[in-house]
Amino acid sequence: MKGCDKLFSDSILIYSLVALNIVLYGLLLFGYIRSRIVPLPELKSANEVFAFLEKSFKLTFPDIPDGFTWPELISRAKDTALDSPVNWQRIQAALSEYEAYRYGQESEPASSDSNEILKLGVLLRKHGKVNS
Repeated sequence: MKGCDKLFSDSILIYSLVALNIVLYGLLLFGYIRSRIVPLPELKSANEVFAFLEKSFKLTFPDIPDGFTWPELISRAKDTALDSPVNWQRIQAALSEYEAYRYGQESEPASSDSNEILKLGVLLRKHGKVNS
């Protein structure tokens, strides 16, 4: 009987350790996936979206001079080697639309590419927090 109790006790210990490992690896996987998902702020107009991006740039690169241009900032963001899942072509298109709107050549741009701009802003803020 003692051998059977010891075998049962060892089995419970092994299975509980396996279950604990599964739970811990599941939590690690959940944390990794959660850190990769970028929550985007709810901004509606192009002015709000680009103001958010400007603040993100200033937080990440405090040495930016006041007379900066958007193409300078975008090229600097590309050069920082951000591990970013952003679509640079869509960002460039949204930037061109916004500049045309800002200088009175077109009406306010559609918010179709604002998610890419917001994603870049959030990633820049994360990058700035890591480096500071």
